[in-house]
Amino acid sequence: MRVAVYTNVYSARQGGGVLYIASLAAALAQKNKVELFFPARINAAELDRLLPISLSGIQTDRVARPTGLTLFSEIKEILTNTKYDLIVTQSTQISRLQHAGQSVLVCEFPLQKTSRLSERGRLRVFRTIIANSSYTAGWIEKRWGRKAEVLHPPVFPMTPLRKEPWILSVGRLIDGKRSKCQLDMIRMFRELVEDGLTGWQLHIAGIVQDEEYGRRVREMAQGLPVVLHLNISRSELEQLYGKASIFWHAAGVQCDPEAEPECMEHFGIATAEAMSAGTVPLVINRGGQPEILGSSDSGMLWNTFEDCKDATWKLIHDQARLDQMSLRAVERASAFLFPSFARRVTEIFEGT
Repeated sequence: MRVAVYTNVYSARQGGGVLYIASLAAALAQKNKVELFFPARINAAELDRLLPISLSGIQTDRVARPTGLTLFSEIKEILTNTKYDLIVTQSTQISRLQHAGQSVLVCEFPLQKTSRLSERGRLRVFRTIIANSSYTAGWIEKRWGRKAEVLHPPVFPMTPLRKEPWILSVGRLIDGKRSKCQLDMIRMFRELVEDGLTGWQLHIAGIVQDEEYGRRVREMAQGLPVVLHLNISRSELEQLYGKASIFWHAAGVQCDPEAEPECMEHFGIATAEAMSAGTVPLVINRGGQPEILGSSDSGMLWNTFEDCKDATWKLIHDQARLDQMSLRAVERASAFLFPSFARRVTEIFEGT
């Protein structure tokens, strides 16, 4: 089949979104001819540097021409796409009209809260809607009235290395309700140090998307055993995952999970990557994070920063349990590896 994959990702630095759609394109390319369209020209070299998956054989230099929202422009787009057997569209909104029966919508979260009759009609033309987690699938059904197939993002395993007394946080540095809460984590770590924690470091890795927020993070880290790894390469990040003992993730802690569900982590690839390296996750009990840990004793969920501090202190002082959870984290992360992802892609696309 000839497959067109349209992504809403503008940059190779857009975290999990670009990894998710690139991995989907790679899985489809195992049996099909795939073209990957971006909304703007993307730096192919940077794409290769930041992604752990090869896109060889996939045309990635495609740019989707912007179209208006008129019925005429939508019909024109449909006619343009008739040369493809399958259209895959990544979007957080109800997408424009597509080929009936030939289109699949990949939604990482339904940001559109209401849907008029005409919008529900647009949703009906998609033969399948794919969600990146059961959490997202639940909100797609609640907001859009459609059931979605769950396709968890793939994890590309990290090699566990000799563990250091490090706590690691990975995420984009940005303020607002989609923040990964690095400032809060530095504050929490400072309180642990003030309570008597010695010999441990907090390592924060991420791409700076908000320079002002990045400046505040740098200022707060001064004078503490906090090490910043900003705008680093994938190989450097792998070293951090491999050496860290504990992983913190707090996105969504400042938001109401019912009123602002889009502010939660919809899945959380960084958490699963950390687990693959044997780094034990202590993560917020919201969004897709509980889904990653499942029922395994591979990490801990918390509801408040006080809970996280208490759990961290206890785990640091119980090396036997930390070692045991590390092994279970690696085992649990294996459920999300790319071969499992590719098999699930085959199930979804050949079974619908």
